Amino acid sequence: MQRAVSFELERYADLNKVARGWVQYCLTETERKRAMVPRDNVPPFTTNYDNVAPSLLEAFIELERNYRLHDGLLCLANAKRLMKPD
Repeated sequence: MQRAVSFELERYADLNKVARGWVQYCLTETERKRAMVPRDNVPPFTTNYDNVAPSLLEAFIELERNYRLHDGLLCLANAKRLMKPD
């Protein structure tokens, strides 16, 4: 999942002329945000996949992937905005 998210963020960065270093920064920021949330098994933040019913597993994984991707895209969009000269 992490590789797929990284690939999409790198593609976005390349298309929008955002330095690749921002991709790693944004991935780290997403992890930092997730680490601040209490571990109460609430997707997409703190799901323990060992305790998820098999019928829900795919949905939980997709939810987490979407969270990571969209949080990263927002971070990259903000980085691009910050780099724009006034």
